[in-house]
Amino acid sequence: MRNVIVSGANGFIGSALVNKLIEENIKVLALDMKGCKNNIPSHDLVTYMEFDMSNSKTILEDVEKDKYDTFIH
Repeated sequence: MRNVIVSGANGFIGSALVNKLIEENIKVLALDMKGCKNNIPSHDLVTYMEFDMSNSKTILEDVEKDKYDTFIH
């Protein structure tokens, strides 16, 4: 794993996972609902993107193709 997408990244488990991935020097695309990023660490390895089912097609268009090797939900 070098580049990971984490959905629910602001939740208890998601934010702990994001912190662990940062420790392992892994780049993270952190997905969570609009305004829900207070538990997501501000770090060079982390990119936050607002996500809910109403904008799932937009997310697919905005996420760089073939960059991410793992998706964790």
